[in-house]
Amino acid sequence: MPRRHDPSKARRHWYYTRQQLCELFGVCDTTITNWKRQGLETIDERRPDVFHGFDVRCFLSQIRWGAWREPKNGKLFCPSCQRYVPLVCDSIQLRRIELERHKVSGICTHCDTSMWAFVPASRIGDVYRAATNNTRDSSASMSGTVSGQTADCDRVIPPATNKINKRWLARYQDFLLENQGYSEKTVDEHLRSLAHASVIAEHTTFTHYSIKLVVRVKKTLSAHLDGDGAVLSRSTIHRVLNHCRMFFEWLERHDDVRWEPDLPGYFRPSKQERRLAAQAVKETELTFVQAANMFRVIPASTAIEMRNRAIIALPLMTGIRVGALASLRGKHVDVQSWWINQLPPEVKTKGGKHIRSYCLDLGYGLRDALKAWARWRDENGFGDQDAFFLPDRFIQRNSIGLTYRPADPANPAEPWQTTDSVVAIIRAAAECAGMTDLEVGAHDFRKVLKPYLSSQADMSERHKQALQLNLGHQPRETIDKHYSKMSDADRVEALDELCRMVQGRTNESLVLAYERGKIAQEDPDYERARQAHAKAEAAIRNIGLSR
Repeated sequence: MPRRHDPSKARRHWYYTRQQLCELFGVCDTTITNWKRQGLETIDERRPDVFHGFDVRCFLSQIRWGAWREPKNGKLFCPSCQRYVPLVCDSIQLRRIELERHKVSGICTHCDTSMWAFVPASRIGDVYRAATNNTRDSSASMSGTVSGQTADCDRVIPPATNKINKRWLARYQDFLLENQGYSEKTVDEHLRSLAHASVIAEHTTFTHYSIKLVVRVKKTLSAHLDGDGAVLSRSTIHRVLNHCRMFFEWLERHDDVRWEPDLPGYFRPSKQERRLAAQAVKETELTFVQAANMFRVIPASTAIEMRNRAIIALPLMTGIRVGALASLRGKHVDVQSWWINQLPPEVKTKGGKHIRSYCLDLGYGLRDALKAWARWRDENGFGDQDAFFLPDRFIQRNSIGLTYRPADPANPAEPWQTTDSVVAIIRAAAECAGMTDLEVGAHDFRKVLKPYLSSQADMSERHKQALQLNLGHQPRETIDKHYSKMSDADRVEALDELCRMVQGRTNESLVLAYERGKIAQEDPDYERARQAHAKAEAAIRNIGLSR
């Protein structure tokens, strides 16, 4: 029985050799040969064989699902979306099978799944009408906008169709990976930007580009600021143009490439556009109190709710990025010392930095929520190698208990591969808290921490430095003198002092309250008050002995 390979494993803008496909899907070289016989095409007839990721996805989608439902109103049934959807207009292909019947193929407008169906000749117009009258249409000629899925809009960028361009892009991909040392995510952004520009240039061969064509590409991208169609931010346009300039500068270094002088420089945005792109930093209207209210509205009656409370609590205490939060394992979280050890590559930190974050004691029961979730994990058999924030499938109950428990360390519970689930949890919490008019993003928790601490306490340079280190930043003013000198113990002391100032409880007030018996044992600061009192008494004794 053939294996049901997952088409989404192949990146749609990437280029793969035979060996890379074998490693990606866990198959042998003979299987790749059989796929070629079944219809998987290479980018050209040259050796070695190179396959376009988009073609791989289409091929595997077709052999896995095929066509098994009749079209409705010009829409084809997508097995991935499990509903009828229109096709991407640019991707529609027709092949006459009989006099009154055609085979219609294309890609889904909501995902990358390749679909096909037999459609009567009289219904071909319905297929095009459904694609044309779709708000997510990816045809560049529909509304004067350029189609594409970027980091800022949920639209599909048609892949490159020019065979000569595909060979160049495959070589450029290797250059970025092996020569420049870029990560796969960064290379994917470069290839997506080039595909975006290629759509505007109507897939013109790269070696045939002219200054006039480059200017047209730049003007078309800039037109996206008018708010019609798929709006691209200034920073996105700036990134696409820079990626194109880098590619054409690389291409210009080849002896067999000849074009007009200084052509790559025409991709460079104007100085004014570069300044505007640099200044376009998205602010947040969320406050720390509102974020804490999101935490409070989540109940703690089930395991999933306990996990969701901990997911909201952790970024409020540490400012951890959502990508790192989703990839944490049990060994990275220590609820005894309150340190979060973000160790790459296991934890997906920005730039692959090793970040140690301390959980600030800001009240609201944030630490208690994290400790309660850690205790639940331990009681139910999840260890250091298992995901710290377990996906739903590991903690949902059925008639016989939990649906899954890790049997041995060799088969740990894997963390989420994307941040979608964490983002959905945050948005659901915001909705429960009644913040429907406020667009709460996963990154907003990092932005509310420093303003809240600054407004509640008089932060010294030492406090600011400790907070910046906790967020994974390198303080600009103090890095040369102090960055390598602040130890973990010093940082804990500075951050604890800052938290006490925020809550109005300094060391002196805690010592006085302990001496007068005005702090109960149930108080979260009782242990800290006892230790501070013991420390103060020891200091007094030392002074007496020295005299």
